[in-house]
Amino acid sequence: MLKLILINLFSLTNLIACISQTRIDSLYPLVSHQSFGDMIVGTKDGFFVIGHGTDTVPWNSLGSIFTSYNYDGSINFSKFTLDQNEERFYYDLNCILINSLAYTVFVGTTPIQIVQFNINTGEIIHRYEILNQFDNNIPPYSYSIHQIDSIHLLINSSVLFNHNQNITQLTLFNRFNGSLKYYFNRYFDFDQEITNVRVLPNGYVLGGYIRKGDPWKLDFVSHATIVWLDRNFNEVKRYISNDEPWEIAGKDLVVNQDGSVVSTNCIGRKYKVGFNYYDEWRPTIYKVDSTGKFLWQRPMGRNSYIDIHYTFNCLITSNQGDGYIAAGAQTNFNDSIYYSGLNYNEKGENLRFEALISKISNEGDSLWSRWYYKSDFLFSISEFHDIIPHPEGGYLLSGEANKELLSPGKTEIYTWVLYVDEYGCAVPGCQNIVKTDDPTLPDPIRLYPNPATDVLYVYQQEDEMIEYLITDIQGKTMTNFTCSQGSTTVVTEVNIYPSGEYILIKTDSHGRTRSEKWIKI
Repeated sequence: MLKLILINLFSLTNLIACISQTRIDSLYPLVSHQSFGDMIVGTKDGFFVIGHGTDTVPWNSLGSIFTSYNYDGSINFSKFTLDQNEERFYYDLNCILINSLAYTVFVGTTPIQIVQFNINTGEIIHRYEILNQFDNNIPPYSYSIHQIDSIHLLINSSVLFNHNQNITQLTLFNRFNGSLKYYFNRYFDFDQEITNVRVLPNGYVLGGYIRKGDPWKLDFVSHATIVWLDRNFNEVKRYISNDEPWEIAGKDLVVNQDGSVVSTNCIGRKYKVGFNYYDEWRPTIYKVDSTGKFLWQRPMGRNSYIDIHYTFNCLITSNQGDGYIAAGAQTNFNDSIYYSGLNYNEKGENLRFEALISKISNEGDSLWSRWYYKSDFLFSISEFHDIIPHPEGGYLLSGEANKELLSPGKTEIYTWVLYVDEYGCAVPGCQNIVKTDDPTLPDPIRLYPNPATDVLYVYQQEDEMIEYLITDIQGKTMTNFTCSQGSTTVVTEVNIYPSGEYILIKTDSHGRTRSEKWIKI
């Protein structure tokens, strides 16, 4: 069964009521007001999600959130630990699982910390500090943590060298005695951000990007890079992308058995229009062979957009071994206004950053992309941060869904865990949709589940503006929303609806309507 959780964090008092539930296609108030699902980790009997959040607004403190699940979706427990006076967000930083212990890294602290969890209780057992070896006054920014052997972990961080150049600091951590050894990698006078690392029998592969200049000016230079190190952390070879276009913000990579490397990326260029600069970016996946020779690069998604932070955050080999699955987020400007301060266009439509999951073949062919967003968000961000395969097929993703209202202090952020099938579908069969019935009507409505308890998924195949209206059986309007692009699943909350029958009405751009009855239980 396909399941989704959107965790709205309001108060610790609601935790016990939540844990007694056995479904995860719901909105559950777990432990505080705001939360992010930063990483998801599979175990033999289930999986857990590590995230961060706060029980205060504005963001003047952040805590860690550990939630344990069975693969059937039931929640074992959720643990929230508040860290005072921490303001910094963090995303998927990897998690090392060794027996009943999990290790991850918090970057909201000064200095950053390696944190040891007990996965059976969610308790933080120990914290170990990692310093910027060159300047303890400027904290390092950590990107990932990796297991070297039964004793050592490797932490990949970006630090300032001589106060002005970002370089890579690799910290070898002994998990038994807490000792640290530091190694460094850099590229000439470029700033370097290594966003992920893979450990090989004979060394390491580092993936990220290098940059130089002012990103607000046209002379800015940025390249994707992959670096091969030997076991002593000496650089062996390096791939650097060409000059056109800019390449930045690659966040994950896969090393294949033949030594080739596939990595996520973001490609774009800045243009000057009049007195203003305009950015265009697209999430991509690219591949180099074992010698560092470029093989292919494939832009994915459907729009160019203006923010490099919305890209692919995670990448894994597909369950069938016939390609790669990448997930992250992308801007939807077809449904949206350009969000700038408090100014809205005359339509007053929503700006959406949609969660994106895509599949690409081993040869670099785009196979499919799916988009997900929450129906009722005014200025919304839906994003996947991490992905793992489900043991029965398909994939589990963790991330966030949030809305920012114009009123200060009204931001609402939910941890999001979504199960999709092998085709990225939360509505079963979305990959085989063909219009076969009455051509005078809109495409059939495709919703799941029916009956529904807390969340209803509505899948749209058409690339046109569609309006949706949910009414009760007497015609009272419950909610409405729009969608303008195909291969999109809209997630709408129905948890507060009374039990009974409801009608979803679909109106296409020609004014034609279609309806479908569904049941809330």
